Amino acid sequence: MAPPEQTPEEIQRRMAVLRGALEQEVDGVVDSARTLSDWRYHFRAHPALFCVAAVAVGFVLVPRRGGPAAVSASSEPANPPHSEAPVTPAKSLLAVALGLAGHALARQATQVAVTQGREIVERFLASRAAAREASCQEDQSDQARETS
Repeated sequence: MAPPEQTPEEIQRRMAVLRGALEQEVDGVVDSARTLSDWRYHFRAHPALFCVAAVAVGFVLVPRRGGPAAVSASSEPANPPHSEAPVTPAKSLLAVALGLAGHALARQATQVAVTQGREIVERFLASRAAAREASCQEDQSDQARETS
């Protein structure tokens, strides 16, 4: 059994429905990309995981402290070379300022990368939508030529 012939109006109506569905799909993908790149969404969804990760990172990054310094009257130096907890010099104000500036720079670079990534995805999806629309228009014109 052959499919019934469609009128040009039916084809145009169907194409409009497909375009609307494609636009909704693109909007859905863009919203999904925004949601997946938002750390707040992930924190709200899995707060315990973030807390465990923060504890693990803190455990790895924070140096261990030595026990309280024992006061001795002996002639040994306060920190012998074989001591377990070497004394670390306090950070200078310049080192702290550079650390803060580096952190701010890293956050800004991350934000720029996310914005650029979103734009790339949106352009890619828009070009695919345009290619699909052009392909559908070619198919429609081919069908119109065949019926003429």
